[in-house]
Amino acid sequence: MSRLVIPRDKHKDQTYFLWKLTQKELAHVLFPLGDLLKSEVREIAKKANLSVADKKDSQGICFVGNVEVKDFLSRRLKKKAGVVRNKNGKKLGNHDGVWFYTIGQRGGWEILPEVQRELVQKGETPIFYVISKDAADNELIVAEDTEALSDFFEVSEVNLFNIKNDIEKIRNLYVRIRHGGELIGARAKKSENGYFVELIKGVRGVASGQSAVFYSEDGVCIGGGVIV
Repeated sequence: MSRLVIPRDKHKDQTYFLWKLTQKELAHVLFPLGDLLKSEVREIAKKANLSVADKKDSQGICFVGNVEVKDFLSRRLKKKAGVVRNKNGKKLGNHDGVWFYTIGQRGGWEILPEVQRELVQKGETPIFYVISKDAADNELIVAEDTEALSDFFEVSEVNLFNIKNDIEKIRNLYVRIRHGGELIGARAKKSENGYFVELIKGVRGVASGQSAVFYSEDGVCIGGGVIV
């Protein structure tokens, strides 16, 4: 029975992307860099005279290079003005098209002058985050900081590396909802589609279609699922 190792370099941990692997693949996979820091890998590359030894880390979209996501999409998708509303349906502003925004995104849209004046008069300077998108009506729904937090979601298409695992029975379970994101304590309960997951605290950016990856108490990735 194979399992993923705990990477030594926590900042370069790639286990989030591997949760769909099965024992069939894991039985033939090696992780030669798992026990090395990125700095140590660079030193090895220098000694081997590799041209990429001092190459800067990629900060853009991995398959197109160092470019902002909105700029990349703008080359292929046209802008289409839409409305930004709060959870109560009040219009707060306008945006360029729901496809340019991600769940959990902060700002990036135009607030109406009258709404801005109203907030200033109240002495408020709230920060709004995207909490949902209505593609049919091209509308963004936003909420202020605390309202944008979620501590409960469901996952389907669950894959666990050890078929005997049942995350419902794991006492000290942790979950990560984005690459490089915080490991958050959680509890799981079986559902019709997979599992209901309850977090010990609310987080922003819980989005349908996104991967939720599970870890044991000692930091070993044990599988994952797709947020419903």
